Amino acid sequence: MLLNPPSRGTSRAFMRHSVLALAAALLMLLAGASARAEFKLTIDFKDGDKIHDVTKVVAHAESSDGIDKVEFFVDDQLKATANGIPYTYLWDTIADKEGQHTLALTAYDANGQTKKVTVAVEIDNELGLGADALAKTAHTALLAGDKEKAGAYARRSMKADASCLLAARVVAALAAKDFDWDKAVATLEKGAGYDSDPDSITEMAGYKMHRALRPENAASFVSLLKSVQELRQTGADRNVERVKAKEAANHEAVGDTLIAAGHYKAAQLEYQKAGDGMPVTTANRVALAYALQDNIDLAIAFVRPMLQDKKADRVTRAIYGLALLRKQKFVEARAIVEPDLASGYPAANIIAAYADVVDGNTVKAVAEAQAAVAGAPKAADARYVNSMIIRNLSDSETELVQVVNLAPFQSGPYIDYAARIALQKNADRVEDALKLIEMVLSREPENLGAKLAKVLILTSKNRDAEAEPILDYIARHSTAPDVEMIAAIFLTHKSKVGQAQQYWDAARRQDPKHFDFLVVPAALVYLQDWERKTHYRSGFFLTFESLFPSKSADKAGGGVEADAGQQKL
Repeated sequence: MLLNPPSRGTSRAFMRHSVLALAAALLMLLAGASARAEFKLTIDFKDGDKIHDVTKVVAHAESSDGIDKVEFFVDDQLKATANGIPYTYLWDTIADKEGQHTLALTAYDANGQTKKVTVAVEIDNELGLGADALAKTAHTALLAGDKEKAGAYARRSMKADASCLLAARVVAALAAKDFDWDKAVATLEKGAGYDSDPDSITEMAGYKMHRALRPENAASFVSLLKSVQELRQTGADRNVERVKAKEAANHEAVGDTLIAAGHYKAAQLEYQKAGDGMPVTTANRVALAYALQDNIDLAIAFVRPMLQDKKADRVTRAIYGLALLRKQKFVEARAIVEPDLASGYPAANIIAAYADVVDGNTVKAVAEAQAAVAGAPKAADARYVNSMIIRNLSDSETELVQVVNLAPFQSGPYIDYAARIALQKNADRVEDALKLIEMVLSREPENLGAKLAKVLILTSKNRDAEAEPILDYIARHSTAPDVEMIAAIFLTHKSKVGQAQQYWDAARRQDPKHFDFLVVPAALVYLQDWERKTHYRSGFFLTFESLFPSKSADKAGGGVEADAGQQKL
């Protein structure tokens, strides 16, 4: 018996409360069931799918309470956690073994609930094809401009064989496109036998050249440049050996590699093995070799009979124009290539542009230089004349970097750069300029342009005792107008005005167009005008890329070095 039985009203209230509580509980259960029903997780793979390279795994996760995170597992190992949209994991499959793998994703919502999806996928990076085959695919893709495919297949190749040389060259070239010279050098060094392969050596020299140009290497730039040039020489000489081993009887092929290696005398002798009845193509090459040796009279003597007998072609005329330029006969040089300008022939445009730069015909020079670059974009001579017509010093030097990389054995670009750094106003780099000139003279002891530049730089620094014997030797062996003018500049500097006047008059008599100054200029002023603006004696040269534009630019070397963006010297 209850001591205090509830009243009838109290009992009804209690029942109502119980019913309401039960209803609330049922609503909560229904709400929870609804939330769970809205929690979804899917991926774009199904069992058996094949994946390769870097595969993007995207989790499509939804919850009405919000997603907290998604975890990605490969073979039960946590690989990544994504905390926000898009829930993504970049799976580098090259780091894993070929074959079957389990991919699992677990999503967590804000209430701690989880969803899990698991699929079996197969990694297939075609490693069974072998490193060499994969590297060749990468190389082909690089040459076609497909960076993504080139990188993927090069990485596959290096997974199959970490020391595959061709793959290392491709990866290094791609790094160079991103200006990552350290990576380019380090990657190429991993390639087996890179230091005995001509193409790899040449590419390595290019990467080290760009690395030497970084501001932090300014103090050691010249010594680094010298080592780069030595490396390039090694690569070029190895290429000569390779071609001789394959095509010893092909005098043009062997001679061409000797030209590319800077061995002009040896090239001339190789071409002449073809004998007196040599074809015009070989005769043109002999004349080019003579011109590049500065044996101008022999070059002209070799070309004139072809012109007289009407056996000359546009290559002959361009080489004849080059010889005339090296004799400072600028009007005649331009005239000889005039018939070939309308066709857009790169070598003709280069000769005409060289001549017009010196004669101050700027508008024509710009058009001709640009046409030459368009016709032969990888030709060093086209880039060189283009550097002459660009008046912005920074842009001009950027172009000059390409020239030094493409034609490391031509003296003109080095002398040009030596003059530029000697003219810098914010830093005294005279010693660097002189060291560059010495690099030229070590290869070409009688290079007149290098000697004259050296005299001007020494004179500008009052180092008369060093300049005078060089100038005295030059003056005893040459009466060229620029030699006479520089003698006048030196004597004026020494306050020997009467003697200076005699040399100045001699220069004006020979070439009044270029040496009719109002007063005798100072050494640096003339250096600026002679080397930076008019390029009166600039070591003019032509290359096979401009002379024979239909031929592959890779014929002499076959390299894969990227057309990386250029830096300033």
